[in-house]
Amino acid sequence: SAIFALYLSDERQDTLGLKASYDAILNQLHDVTRQRGCTVVGTTREALNELENSSVPIFLGLEGGRLIGQDLDRLRQLRILGVRYLTLTHNRNTSWADSATDFEAHHGLTKFGQRVIEMCNEIRMLVDVSHAADATIECALEYSSQPIIASHSGCRTLINHPRNLPDELIIKIAKAGGMVCVPFARKFIGTHAKHVADHISHIIQLTGSSLHVGVGSDLDGAVMVEGAEDVSKWKYVVPLRLADLGYADVHINNVVGKNLLGLLKANEPVPQAE
Repeated sequence: SAIFALYLSDERQDTLGLKASYDAILNQLHDVTRQRGCTVVGTTREALNELENSSVPIFLGLEGGRLIGQDLDRLRQLRILGVRYLTLTHNRNTSWADSATDFEAHHGLTKFGQRVIEMCNEIRMLVDVSHAADATIECALEYSSQPIIASHSGCRTLINHPRNLPDELIIKIAKAGGMVCVPFARKFIGTHAKHVADHISHIIQLTGSSLHVGVGSDLDGAVMVEGAEDVSKWKYVVPLRLADLGYADVHINNVVGKNLLGLLKANEPVPQAE
């Protein structure tokens, strides 16, 4: 299975305006549903069914909260359309949340930003803090009653970049039941796919468990590390590197998909009796 991030750059959204940006995202969603051999799914049960049918199940995320503006109804509508997580910011601040790569404007989250977190909890949409400033992540941890994720973030201890997470925040995310998914972007991880596994190993050692880390490739989002230019390569290189580091199959299986599927399942609405 995979997650497709619906995305427009901050600059493009500012040029188009909210209505046209929202329409463009809906067009992206429509295009994803037409991909041959892939099926957009809303639940883990649907994903497992598609795997049995030899189709690749695709979950949807939205990268960047700028798209919702100050409209919580838009957030609710995106959840109805199948979006499973919201990345709070991208490279620039929104009107209610600070980005890791912009100037501090809101001390993390505004009051409306707090309501976004609460709404995500209410509608069972995961809160994603990749790209968010440290203060924003602290606020998300404070206001979210559900586990949060970092969908594509490395470890700042290994690569000192503001987009990567400091050890203390990785520990807090894990203690709250969430997880950090490591990307393949060179500027955050290193030059080779084996460095992806090194970041994964650091998170396991830091949290004392393989249950709070996964793979969040960010394919097409940046220059990829050598040996992980596409999924056909990373699925071999990363598990082999983890095995070389001494991790058993049970831990490798957690990392390469089981953890994320479990978190998605835990965040799904309880089925109603017929």
